[in-house]
Amino acid sequence: MDDLRKLDVISPALRQELDKLAKGARILELNGHGDRIFGHVALRDPEGRGFWLKRHNISLGEVFDSRDFVLLDFDGNQKHGPGKRHSEWPIHAGIFLARPDLNVSAHTHPFHSVIYSAVKKPLGSVSGAGKPPPRFEGTSEFIDTPELGHALAASLGKDAKMALMRHHGVIFAGRTIEEMVLAGIEIEQRCQQMLAVASADLPFEWPDADELQRKFGSTAKRVGGPSGLWDYYCRVLARAELQGDPRLSHKCLL
Repeated sequence: MDDLRKLDVISPALRQELDKLAKGARILELNGHGDRIFGHVALRDPEGRGFWLKRHNISLGEVFDSRDFVLLDFDGNQKHGPGKRHSEWPIHAGIFLARPDLNVSAHTHPFHSVIYSAVKKPLGSVSGAGKPPPRFEGTSEFIDTPELGHALAASLGKDAKMALMRHHGVIFAGRTIEEMVLAGIEIEQRCQQMLAVASADLPFEWPDADELQRKFGSTAKRVGGPSGLWDYYCRVLARAELQGDPRLSHKCLL
């Protein structure tokens, strides 16, 4: 690492965003995305220095504030922070380089999404809007090279914000932290619904796509914008922390 490590490279505004991203990581932990110390979230650095990545060896539920992130440049060089970087950092570098509209990204291994990642049938929707997310077919191995990171990012195309990774997990992203978190919760819920449909010995009909789009296409129409759902998940997180949910360890217990 260079001299950046010796400087206060986190402005008050950036520190606030990283603290918010830490809260988003804990919300994802409570909504099916926890996988021990694996899985990570990242934020594009607002000053163009690269991106901030959750440090390795802690769970999503153990990310508490800005100190739990390391700054990497787009070549994977660690510029700030004493924590260890995840080997799959190219996932985030690839997404941020390919999609300048996206500022926050995540890679996780939710139970139902991992199972559905092995299903060749496109992921449908029982009661929510949205086209089937793309499925990255390139490899099921770790995305630990820039070449694989670019290939994975390309699977998102120009407008998708989530994708299944064959026999591996999911990626999801957003312009904001709220948008990224809600995308992650949505894809896991959709996978869970479709696996339930597949296992039920009941007649099933697909909902009309245009009707679903009219009904659910606008988050603002349903809940007053992403902030309505974000605030709800923050309240649930606060209650879980107050009750001492074991997935959400206190800093002193790490």
